[in-house]
Amino acid sequence: MFVNNLSPTIVKIGFLQIRWYGLVYALGFLITYLYLKKHEQELGLKNKLEIFLLYLFFGLLIGARAGHLLYNIPYYSKHLTQVFAFWLGGMSFYGALAGVVIVGLLFCKKHNLDFLLLADKLSIIAALFLGFGRIANFLNSELVGLPTSKPWCVVFVKVDNLCRHPVQIYEALKNFFIFSTLLVIDGLKLKGKVKLAKGALFALFLTMYGLLRFLTNFYRDEPLHYGLNTGQWLGIALFIIGIAFWVKLHARAKNNS
Repeated sequence: MFVNNLSPTIVKIGFLQIRWYGLVYALGFLITYLYLKKHEQELGLKNKLEIFLLYLFFGLLIGARAGHLLYNIPYYSKHLTQVFAFWLGGMSFYGALAGVVIVGLLFCKKHNLDFLLLADKLSIIAALFLGFGRIANFLNSELVGLPTSKPWCVVFVKVDNLCRHPVQIYEALKNFFIFSTLLVIDGLKLKGKVKLAKGALFALFLTMYGLLRFLTNFYRDEPLHYGLNTGQWLGIALFIIGIAFWVKLHARAKNNS
C-alpha cells in the first residue's frame, strides 16, 4: 500500500506556482516541437512549425477543457469561477483529440499540407504526451480508481482513506505501450519492412487507445451508464471509428495501386 499525499505544486515562490500539470504540458510541447522539427521537411512544415504549434496549443487546451466541462456540467454550473482554471487539472482526452483534429484540418487546408501524414507523426508523440499526463493525474490525486485490496493499492488522502487501484498508472503504461508500438511500426515503415497507407498510424492509435481505454476504465471510479462509464462508451466509439478508418484507408490505397 502506498499513501499518496503528494502536492500538485512542485515549487511556490510568492504568487508564482509551478504545478505538475503545467510541467507536463510544457514538457509535452517541447518534445513535440523537437520531434516535428526533425521531420519538418517531409511534413511540409518548413517555416511553418512555430505557427502550427500555436494552433496545436490552443486546439488542445480549448478542446481538452471543453470536454472536461461537458463531463462535469452539474459541478461547474455551481462553480463558474473554476471554468477556466485549467491549471488545477481537469482536461479531457476526447475533447483534446477533437480540438487537435479540428485545428490540424484547418491548418492543413490553409497551407495545403497532407493532414494524414501529419496525423501519423502526431499520433506517436501524442501517446507519449498522454502517458506523462496520466502521471500528472496520479500526482494530483484525480481520476482515482475503484477500492481494492491488491497489495499495490494506493490511498489518495485528498480523496478519502480507501485503498484504490492506481488506475492513472495503468493508463500511463497503456499510453507508453501505444507510443512504443507506433514508434516501432513507423521505424519499420521508414525502412520499407512494412507497407502502410498514409493515416494508418493515426487509425491504429485511435483503435488501440479506444480498446485499451475501455479495458482500463473498468478500474476507474466513475458513475455507470447502462453498465459502463462515459470513458468506456467513448472508447468503444473511438475503437469503431479507428477500425472503420483503417479499412477505408487500405481499401482506397488498394484501389489506387
